[in-house]
Amino acid sequence: MPLIVPIESLQPGMKVAGDVLGDGGQLLLARGARLSHQRIESLRRYGILSIKVLLPSDEEEADEALVPSNIALKVRRQIREIYDFARSKKALPEEVLYEVTEEIASIIEGIFSASNLVFSDMKHLANYDEYTYEHSWMATLFSLALMRVAAEEGLVVYPDFQTRLDLGIGALLHDIGKMRILPEILNKPGPLSAEEWEIMKMHPQWGWEMVRKNSTIMPLARGIVLHHHQRWDGTGYGPASGILLKGGEIPEVVRLVTIADTYDALISDRPYRPAFLPVEALEILKEEAGTKLDPNLAPLMSEIAIDYPTGCVVISRDGAIVNVNAPSRRGGPIRGLVIGSISERSWALVGKEAEIPRSSIRCGGNSLDNLARRLKRRPEEVSSIAQIDCNLSLKALPPWQKLLERALKPLIQG
Repeated sequence: MPLIVPIESLQPGMKVAGDVLGDGGQLLLARGARLSHQRIESLRRYGILSIKVLLPSDEEEADEALVPSNIALKVRRQIREIYDFARSKKALPEEVLYEVTEEIASIIEGIFSASNLVFSDMKHLANYDEYTYEHSWMATLFSLALMRVAAEEGLVVYPDFQTRLDLGIGALLHDIGKMRILPEILNKPGPLSAEEWEIMKMHPQWGWEMVRKNSTIMPLARGIVLHHHQRWDGTGYGPASGILLKGGEIPEVVRLVTIADTYDALISDRPYRPAFLPVEALEILKEEAGTKLDPNLAPLMSEIAIDYPTGCVVISRDGAIVNVNAPSRRGGPIRGLVIGSISERSWALVGKEAEIPRSSIRCGGNSLDNLARRLKRRPEEVSSIAQIDCNLSLKALPPWQKLLERALKPLIQG
């Protein structure tokens, strides 16, 4: 089972379980790499707090990545080039766009032939400035995976290759219009003013104006860029004309990208709120099915996303802090290493593998930093623990002691 290990506890010889990326999206360590003293020090210099490693017993059983790391890295770089070019030139770089189309074709082949079409890990956690690049990448993967599942379940006509390619390119470019919006608005930590919101709502139109000038981008892909914020019930925004589509009038590819776009936005840290856990994001999709989202397609996200993925951290009713290190079956208990506890009732579990019933989970985060943000905003999320045990105190494994003290400060001191 993969395990999230703090930088202070990494040892030479450990095997990296997933690509490690820097803030700029550059590959620092590829999945499968062996750690050395030099590599650990390099990660420390880049400010990496923790990474996912494979336990020795699991190295032979490591799953193949859904998308090979070399292709994922290349496409991430191309996304950055395209979006940065669009920001400075208000146009698209023809050569890079042609190259990324070839890579998307190979990604399509992988996703539509994969035997295990499940995203079981936490996504790469990008900083706010990197969000648009990483979001475009993840929205592309989620959209293509949703299309395959929808086709296999007979909810959409099985797509030919061109339709798959149009979906991939449209998803990748869906937010290209945001490159005309000032970073101060995109990354604003508080609510947008009425004027700023009107500017934000222009990004589908501005994106469409860019992509329609490129003859290699097909009308279906252009439509995704223009219509991805239109809702099933006829609300939302898109064309400058103000004429919106509704229900079945919205092309299926657009509806798929809207679902993927919504889901990835929910599980991403934003300046104005911490990320939701996938289990929470999936519940929100369910609530919005039939209003904002296609009622038949929105539930499919739960078939490709694990609700408590490896890498997330949860706090149980009895105060155990669990680093989830294995995907769980739908509805089954959460499995992971108890890295700490804030109640004597679960101190004995610290350092042990445990199964936590879903009904006992009181709070969680996609990382310790995310958990800290959530508790700072809403310490009442685990108030039931304090009601039973008024004198909360932390016991933790040494590698996690300082990180947990910082993350749980609002709760323990409250």
